[in-house]
Amino acid sequence: MHEELLSRVLGAPLAFFDTTPRGRVLSRFSREMNTVDVALPSSLQTYLSTLASVGSTVLVVLAASPLFGGVLFPIALAYLAVQRFYSSSSRELKRIEAATRSPLLSLVAASLDGLPTIRAFDARRRFGVQCDKVRASPSPA
Repeated sequence: MHEELLSRVLGAPLAFFDTTPRGRVLSRFSREMNTVDVALPSSLQTYLSTLASVGSTVLVVLAASPLFGGVLFPIALAYLAVQRFYSSSSRELKRIEAATRSPLLSLVAASLDGLPTIRAFDARRRFGVQCDKVRASPSPA
């Protein structure tokens, strides 16, 4: 997955790099790889365990009380409605978080690229203040 992401970024047109800050590209690489390597296996294991537990519980309850089958369908519909709302809200919150983090990562990447110049002009304090301003700025909506 990392190789495909890298090949697509390297094959992107130059206009992509003009409009996309380096911090956003760097953030995409680090966040996505962390998700695939660390969070995904754990989430998959938890999902399968929960699915097996819920499935076996529903089967036992249906065997003991067949009338529960009539109530199960409306409960499932309510669950699906809540899940759709949660998924869209969660997606939007992740987008806002990524957009908020991007300016800081972009500033760090640019500062690292220009580190010899910053040191030559003794502008460390000014870049520290600029970093604090970026961190304290409100998130874009």
